[in-house]
Amino acid sequence: MRIVYGWNHFKIKSFNPSDLRISTTEEQKFTIERRQKYFHLFWIPFFGIGKKWVLRKNGELYEMPADFVAHIEQQQVRAGTPWYTFAGPLLIVASLLIYSWYEKAESMREAISWKRSFDNEAANLKSKVAAIRPGDYVWLQDNSSVGTQLLLKTGERNGDKVSFSMITSGLAQYELSHEKIESLFRMKENPEKLEVDIQKLVAAVPSDIKEPGKGTDIRGDGVNYALHEIFQPAGPALFSRGNSMFQEKEIGFDLVNLGTPGILTRITNIYGGYEWETALPQPIRTAQNMDDRTAQLYLKGKLSKPGEIGRFKIQLTVLDTLNNEHRYDVEGANGSRKIIQLY
Repeated sequence: MRIVYGWNHFKIKSFNPSDLRISTTEEQKFTIERRQKYFHLFWIPFFGIGKKWVLRKNGELYEMPADFVAHIEQQQVRAGTPWYTFAGPLLIVASLLIYSWYEKAESMREAISWKRSFDNEAANLKSKVAAIRPGDYVWLQDNSSVGTQLLLKTGERNGDKVSFSMITSGLAQYELSHEKIESLFRMKENPEKLEVDIQKLVAAVPSDIKEPGKGTDIRGDGVNYALHEIFQPAGPALFSRGNSMFQEKEIGFDLVNLGTPGILTRITNIYGGYEWETALPQPIRTAQNMDDRTAQLYLKGKLSKPGEIGRFKIQLTVLDTLNNEHRYDVEGANGSRKIIQLY
Protein backbone atom coordinates (compact mmCIF):
# COMPACT_ATOMS: atom_id res chain seq x y z
CA MET A 1 0.00 0.00 0.00
CA ARG A 2 1.38 3.39 -1.02
CA ILE A 3 1.23 6.16 1.59
CA VAL A 4 0.17 9.46 0.09
CA TYR A 5 1.33 12.58 1.93
CA GLY A 6 2.48 16.08 1.13
CA TRP A 7 1.86 19.82 1.57
CA ASN A 8 -0.83 22.10 0.25
CA HIS A 9 -2.76 25.25 1.16
CA PHE A 10 -6.33 26.52 1.13
CA LYS A 11 -8.01 29.90 1.33
CA ILE A 12 -8.85 31.31 4.71
CA LYS A 13 -10.13 34.72 3.63
CA SER A 14 -10.23 36.88 0.54
CA PHE A 15 -9.70 40.69 0.55
CA ASN A 16 -10.15 43.47 -1.97
CA PRO A 17 -7.01 45.58 -2.26
CA SER A 18 -8.89 48.58 -0.84
CA ASP A 19 -9.64 46.56 2.33
CA LEU A 20 -5.88 46.47 2.89
CA ARG A 21 -5.27 50.09 1.83
CA ILE A 22 -3.73 49.11 -1.48
CA SER A 23 -4.63 51.29 -4.45
CA THR A 24 -5.14 49.77 -7.89
CA THR A 25 -6.11 50.82 -11.36
CA GLU A 26 -8.98 49.44 -13.45
CA GLU A 27 -6.56 47.25 -15.36
CA GLN A 28 -5.08 45.77 -12.16
CA LYS A 29 -8.19 43.96 -10.92
CA PHE A 30 -7.16 41.26 -8.43
CA THR A 31 -7.94 40.02 -4.94
CA ILE A 32 -5.65 39.18 -2.10
CA GLU A 33 -6.04 35.91 -0.21
CA ARG A 34 -4.81 34.73 3.14
CA ARG A 35 -4.10 31.04 2.75
CA GLN A 36 -3.34 28.29 5.23
CA LYS A 37 -0.48 25.93 4.51
CA TYR A 38 -0.88 22.40 5.89
CA PHE A 39 0.57 18.91 5.90
CA HIS A 40 -1.77 16.22 4.58
CA LEU A 41 -1.91 12.42 4.77
CA PHE A 42 -4.03 10.83 2.07
CA TRP A 43 -5.15 14.38 1.24
CA ILE A 44 -6.60 14.87 4.73
CA PRO A 45 -5.15 17.95 6.52
CA PHE A 46 -3.30 16.98 9.68
CA PHE A 47 -1.69 20.19 10.92
CA GLY A 48 -0.82 23.69 9.80
CA ILE A 49 2.66 24.72 8.73
CA GLY A 50 2.16 28.46 8.44
CA LYS A 51 0.18 30.97 6.40
CA LYS A 52 0.90 32.97 3.28
CA TRP A 53 -0.47 35.91 1.28
CA VAL A 54 -1.17 35.43 -2.43
CA LEU A 55 -2.71 37.34 -5.32
CA ARG A 56 -5.60 35.93 -7.33
CA LYS A 57 -6.12 37.30 -10.80
CA ASN A 58 -8.19 35.80 -13.57
CA GLY A 59 -8.62 32.63 -11.48
CA GLU A 60 -4.88 32.09 -11.11
CA LEU A 61 -2.76 32.38 -7.96
CA TYR A 62 0.44 34.42 -7.89
CA GLU A 63 3.07 35.02 -5.31
CA MET A 64 2.57 38.26 -3.39
CA PRO A 65 5.28 40.87 -3.93
CA ALA A 66 7.40 41.34 -0.86
CA ASP A 67 6.52 45.02 -0.44
CA PHE A 68 2.79 44.13 -0.49
CA VAL A 69 3.38 41.50 2.18
CA ALA A 70 5.30 43.96 4.36
CA HIS A 71 2.55 46.55 3.94
CA ILE A 72 -0.18 44.09 4.90
CA GLU A 73 1.73 42.68 7.88
CA GLN A 74 1.99 46.19 9.34
CA GLN A 75 -1.81 46.33 9.49
CA GLN A 76 -1.98 43.23 11.71
CA VAL A 77 -4.80 41.70 9.74
CA ARG A 78 -6.40 38.82 11.66
CA ALA A 79 -7.10 35.53 9.92
CA GLY A 80 -7.19 32.63 12.39
CA THR A 81 -6.34 29.01 11.72
CA PRO A 82 -9.51 27.10 10.73
CA TRP A 83 -10.35 24.01 12.80
CA TYR A 84 -10.35 21.81 9.72
CA THR A 85 -6.62 22.40 9.38
CA PHE A 86 -6.44 19.60 11.95
CA ALA A 87 -9.11 17.45 10.29
CA GLY A 88 -6.93 14.31 10.45
CA PRO A 89 -6.31 14.32 14.21
CA LEU A 90 -9.91 15.41 14.82
CA LEU A 91 -11.18 12.52 12.74
CA ILE A 92 -8.97 10.12 14.68
CA VAL A 93 -10.19 11.49 18.01
CA ALA A 94 -13.80 11.42 16.81
CA SER A 95 -13.36 7.84 15.60
CA LEU A 96 -11.90 6.80 18.94
CA LEU A 97 -14.74 8.50 20.81
CA ILE A 98 -17.35 6.87 18.57
CA TYR A 99 -15.64 3.50 18.95
CA SER A 100 -15.44 3.96 22.72
CA TRP A 101 -19.11 4.96 22.85
CA TYR A 102 -20.04 1.98 20.67
CA GLU A 103 -18.03 -0.38 22.88
CA LYS A 104 -19.73 0.98 26.00
CA ALA A 105 -23.15 0.78 24.35
CA GLU A 106 -22.42 -2.77 23.17
CA SER A 107 -21.16 -3.66 26.64
CA MET A 108 -24.36 -2.27 28.16
CA ARG A 109 -26.48 -4.20 25.66
CA GLU A 110 -24.55 -7.39 26.44
CA ALA A 111 -24.92 -6.75 30.18
CA ILE A 112 -28.67 -6.21 29.81
CA SER A 113 -28.97 -9.29 27.60
CA TRP A 114 -26.85 -11.36 29.99
CA LYS A 115 -28.93 -10.22 32.99
CA ARG A 116 -32.16 -11.01 31.15
CA SER A 117 -30.80 -14.45 30.26
CA PHE A 118 -29.57 -14.97 33.85
CA ASP A 119 -32.96 -13.98 35.28
CA ASN A 120 -34.79 -16.24 32.81
CA GLU A 121 -32.54 -19.19 33.65
CA ALA A 122 -32.97 -18.55 37.38
CA ALA A 123 -36.76 -18.40 36.99
CA ASN A 124 -36.74 -21.58 34.89
CA LEU A 125 -34.55 -23.38 37.41
CA LYS A 126 -36.76 -22.28 40.31
CA SER A 127 -39.81 -23.62 38.49
CA LYS A 128 -37.98 -26.94 38.02
CA VAL A 129 -37.17 -27.01 41.73
CA ALA A 130 -40.78 -26.26 42.69
CA ALA A 131 -41.94 -29.17 40.49
CA ILE A 132 -39.08 -31.53 41.36
CA ARG A 133 -39.95 -35.21 40.95
CA PRO A 134 -38.45 -38.54 41.99
CA GLY A 135 -35.75 -39.47 39.52
CA ASP A 136 -34.54 -35.89 39.02
CA TYR A 137 -30.90 -35.16 39.81
CA VAL A 138 -29.73 -31.90 41.41
CA TRP A 139 -26.24 -30.43 40.90
CA LEU A 140 -24.95 -28.01 43.54
CA GLN A 141 -21.59 -26.41 44.26
CA ASP A 142 -20.36 -24.65 47.37
CA ASN A 143 -19.00 -21.11 47.13
CA SER A 144 -15.77 -21.77 48.99
CA SER A 145 -12.31 -22.08 47.47
CA VAL A 146 -12.67 -25.88 47.66
CA GLY A 147 -15.71 -25.86 45.38
CA THR A 148 -17.25 -29.13 46.62
CA GLN A 149 -19.89 -30.43 44.23
CA LEU A 150 -22.95 -32.31 45.40
CA LEU A 151 -25.20 -34.58 43.37
CA LEU A 152 -28.63 -35.25 44.82
CA LYS A 153 -30.94 -38.00 43.65
CA THR A 154 -34.55 -37.07 44.29
CA GLY A 155 -36.60 -39.56 46.26
CA GLU A 156 -40.03 -39.19 47.80
CA ARG A 157 -41.62 -35.80 48.27
CA ASN A 158 -43.85 -35.28 51.28
CA GLY A 159 -45.44 -31.84 51.11
CA ASP A 160 -42.60 -29.31 51.20
CA LYS A 161 -40.06 -31.91 52.33
CA VAL A 162 -38.01 -33.81 49.73
CA SER A 163 -35.76 -36.77 50.50
CA PHE A 164 -32.52 -37.19 48.59
CA SER A 165 -29.61 -39.55 48.24
CA MET A 166 -26.35 -37.60 48.03
CA ILE A 167 -22.87 -38.13 46.66
CA THR A 168 -19.99 -35.76 45.91
CA SER A 169 -18.58 -35.33 42.41
CA GLY A 170 -15.47 -33.97 40.77
CA LEU A 171 -17.04 -33.65 37.33
CA ALA A 172 -17.75 -30.33 35.66
CA GLN A 173 -21.34 -29.40 34.84
CA TYR A 174 -20.83 -29.93 31.09
CA GLU A 175 -19.67 -33.51 31.77
CA LEU A 176 -22.88 -34.45 33.54
CA SER A 177 -26.12 -35.87 32.22
CA HIS A 178 -29.03 -37.75 33.75
CA GLU A 179 -27.55 -41.05 32.54
CA LYS A 180 -24.04 -40.20 33.77
CA ILE A 181 -25.26 -39.28 37.25
CA GLU A 182 -27.38 -42.43 37.38
CA SER A 183 -24.24 -44.51 36.72
CA LEU A 184 -22.38 -42.64 39.49
CA PHE A 185 -25.12 -43.48 41.98
CA ARG A 186 -25.08 -47.12 40.91
CA MET A 187 -21.39 -47.31 41.83
CA LYS A 188 -22.02 -45.79 45.27
CA GLU A 189 -23.17 -48.43 47.75
CA ASN A 190 -24.52 -46.32 50.60
CA PRO A 191 -25.06 -42.71 49.55
CA GLU A 192 -25.75 -40.23 52.30
CA LYS A 193 -29.41 -39.47 52.97
CA LEU A 194 -30.70 -35.93 53.17
CA GLU A 195 -34.07 -34.25 53.63
CA VAL A 196 -34.45 -30.67 52.43
CA ASP A 197 -37.30 -28.19 52.54
CA ILE A 198 -38.34 -27.22 49.00
CA GLN A 199 -38.12 -23.50 49.83
CA LYS A 200 -34.51 -23.95 50.91
CA LEU A 201 -33.78 -25.54 47.55
CA VAL A 202 -35.43 -22.63 45.76
CA ALA A 203 -33.31 -20.23 47.84
CA ALA A 204 -30.19 -22.10 46.71
CA VAL A 205 -30.77 -20.97 43.11
CA PRO A 206 -28.55 -17.88 42.51
CA SER A 207 -30.82 -14.88 41.90
CA ASP A 208 -28.27 -12.05 41.80
CA ILE A 209 -26.06 -11.81 38.72
CA LYS A 210 -23.44 -10.04 40.87
CA GLU A 211 -23.25 -13.11 43.12
CA PRO A 212 -23.73 -16.09 40.79
CA GLY A 213 -22.22 -18.48 43.33
CA LYS A 214 -24.37 -17.43 46.26
CA GLY A 215 -26.44 -20.25 47.70
CA THR A 216 -27.78 -21.47 51.00
CA ASP A 217 -26.91 -24.01 53.69
CA ILE A 218 -28.90 -27.10 52.74
CA ARG A 219 -26.90 -29.66 54.76
CA GLY A 220 -26.77 -27.81 58.06
CA ASP A 221 -22.96 -27.83 58.01
CA GLY A 222 -22.52 -24.06 57.68
CA VAL A 223 -21.52 -24.26 54.00
CA ASN A 224 -23.63 -22.48 51.39
CA TYR A 225 -24.35 -24.43 48.23
CA ALA A 226 -25.63 -22.89 44.99
CA LEU A 227 -28.03 -24.94 42.88
CA HIS A 228 -26.93 -24.71 39.23
CA GLU A 229 -28.84 -27.44 37.41
CA ILE A 230 -31.53 -30.07 37.63
CA PHE A 231 -31.05 -33.03 35.30
CA GLN A 232 -34.33 -34.60 34.27
CA PRO A 233 -34.82 -37.82 32.33
CA ALA A 234 -34.31 -37.47 28.59
CA GLY A 235 -37.00 -40.07 28.03
CA PRO A 236 -39.37 -42.25 30.06
CA ALA A 237 -38.15 -42.93 33.59
CA LEU A 238 -39.83 -45.95 35.19
CA PHE A 239 -39.96 -46.49 38.95
CA SER A 240 -41.59 -49.11 41.11
CA ARG A 241 -44.42 -47.76 43.25
CA GLY A 242 -44.06 -50.55 45.79
CA ASN A 243 -47.63 -51.80 45.33
CA SER A 244 -47.90 -55.43 44.28
CA MET A 245 -50.19 -58.44 44.09
CA PHE A 246 -48.43 -61.69 44.91
CA GLN A 247 -50.19 -65.06 44.85
CA GLU A 248 -49.07 -68.62 44.33
CA LYS A 249 -49.37 -68.54 40.54
CA GLU A 250 -50.02 -64.91 39.81
CA ILE A 251 -48.13 -61.68 40.26
CA GLY A 252 -48.86 -58.03 39.52
CA PHE A 253 -47.24 -54.71 40.30
CA ASP A 254 -47.36 -51.01 39.41
CA LEU A 255 -44.71 -48.95 37.68
CA VAL A 256 -44.85 -45.17 37.40
CA ASN A 257 -43.24 -43.02 34.72
CA LEU A 258 -41.71 -39.77 35.96
CA GLY A 259 -40.03 -38.99 32.65
CA THR A 260 -41.43 -38.18 29.24
CA PRO A 261 -44.38 -40.16 27.79
CA GLY A 262 -43.69 -43.40 25.95
CA ILE A 263 -45.09 -46.67 24.66
CA LEU A 264 -44.28 -50.09 26.10
CA THR A 265 -43.72 -52.24 23.02
CA ARG A 266 -42.17 -55.47 24.33
CA ILE A 267 -41.74 -57.54 27.51
CA THR A 268 -38.89 -60.05 27.29
CA ASN A 269 -38.45 -62.84 29.84
CA ILE A 270 -34.87 -63.25 31.06
CA TYR A 271 -35.67 -65.83 33.70
CA GLY A 272 -38.71 -66.98 35.66
CA GLY A 273 -41.73 -68.97 34.59
CA TYR A 274 -44.19 -66.11 34.24
CA GLU A 275 -46.17 -65.24 31.14
CA TRP A 276 -46.99 -61.54 31.08
CA GLU A 277 -50.56 -60.60 30.19
CA THR A 278 -50.22 -56.82 29.82
CA ALA A 279 -51.60 -55.80 26.43
CA LEU A 280 -49.04 -54.40 24.00
CA PRO A 281 -48.38 -51.79 22.81
CA GLN A 282 -49.22 -50.00 26.06
CA PRO A 283 -49.14 -46.17 26.29
CA ILE A 284 -47.21 -44.83 29.28
CA ARG A 285 -48.28 -41.43 30.55
CA THR A 286 -46.16 -39.07 32.61
CA ALA A 287 -47.09 -39.09 36.29
CA GLN A 288 -47.09 -35.93 38.34
CA ASN A 289 -45.66 -37.79 41.33
CA MET A 290 -45.21 -41.31 42.68
CA ASP A 291 -48.81 -41.40 43.95
CA ASP A 292 -50.39 -40.40 40.63
CA ARG A 293 -52.63 -43.42 40.04
CA THR A 294 -53.96 -42.03 36.76
CA ALA A 295 -50.59 -42.67 35.10
CA GLN A 296 -49.59 -46.01 36.57
CA LEU A 297 -48.45 -48.92 34.40
CA TYR A 298 -49.72 -52.24 35.73
CA LEU A 299 -47.84 -55.42 34.80
CA LYS A 300 -49.48 -58.79 35.45
CA GLY A 301 -48.04 -62.24 34.99
CA LYS A 302 -49.15 -65.85 35.51
CA LEU A 303 -46.87 -68.73 36.30
CA SER A 304 -47.12 -70.85 33.15
CA LYS A 305 -44.26 -73.28 33.68
CA PRO A 306 -42.25 -74.58 36.58
CA GLY A 307 -40.13 -71.96 38.24
CA GLU A 308 -39.43 -70.28 41.54
CA ILE A 309 -42.62 -68.58 42.69
CA GLY A 310 -42.31 -64.79 42.88
CA ARG A 311 -38.84 -64.76 41.31
CA PHE A 312 -38.41 -63.28 37.84
CA LYS A 313 -36.42 -60.95 35.64
CA ILE A 314 -37.82 -59.24 32.56
CA GLN A 315 -36.68 -56.57 30.15
CA LEU A 316 -39.07 -53.79 29.08
CA THR A 317 -38.65 -52.05 25.73
CA VAL A 318 -40.14 -48.55 25.59
CA LEU A 319 -40.28 -46.05 22.73
CA ASP A 320 -40.25 -42.34 23.59
CA THR A 321 -42.04 -39.56 21.70
CA LEU A 322 -39.09 -39.31 19.26
CA ASN A 323 -39.24 -43.05 18.59
CA ASN A 324 -35.99 -43.64 20.48
CA GLU A 325 -35.75 -46.98 22.23
CA HIS A 326 -35.21 -47.31 26.00
CA ARG A 327 -34.77 -50.57 27.90
CA TYR A 328 -35.29 -51.40 31.56
CA ASP A 329 -34.49 -54.54 33.53
CA VAL A 330 -37.08 -55.35 36.18
CA GLU A 331 -36.07 -58.00 38.70
CA GLY A 332 -38.35 -59.40 41.41
CA ALA A 333 -38.13 -61.79 44.31
CA ASN A 334 -40.82 -62.53 46.89
CA GLY A 335 -42.79 -59.35 46.27
CA SER A 336 -39.85 -56.94 46.12
CA ARG A 337 -38.65 -55.40 42.86
CA LYS A 338 -35.64 -53.63 41.45
CA ILE A 339 -35.74 -51.65 38.21
CA ILE A 340 -32.64 -50.53 36.29
CA GLN A 341 -32.66 -48.35 33.20
CA LEU A 342 -30.16 -49.77 30.72
CA TYR A 343 -30.34 -46.94 28.15
